[in-house]
Amino acid sequence: MIESASEEQAMTDPTTSVLLDGVAATERALLDALEKHGIRRIDPQPGEPFDPHQHQAMLAVEGSGQPAGAATQVLQSGCRHRERLLRPAPVGVAGGAGASAAVPRSSQQANPDHGDHR
Repeated sequence: MIESASEEQAMTDPTTSVLLDGVAATERALLDALEKHGIRRIDPQPGEPFDPHQHQAMLAVEGSGQPAGAATQVLQSGCRHRERLLRPAPVGVAGGAGASAAVPRSSQQANPDHGDHR
């Protein structure tokens, strides 16, 4: 919701501004409570090497300017509880020479350990 409201609208409409402030405060409180109990976000940055223990390759991206096998885009944040993976972060992975070696074939398929039962 925060991203869907325009800055202009928030600055001109006091009701929208107050609502967005409340939503942002609620989000911060929720994230703080989750972190207090050991739940952390997995939010890879573009260019970060693909890690099959934290990421799930969803698509190959050609011509991204990133090295082959690096995360190019994050489709959704993942999360973990202390050392246990709750949800891998689905990412786009840079294609090119050596990309198939950098992204294990098993990570491109559905993984039953991550709750994706087909």
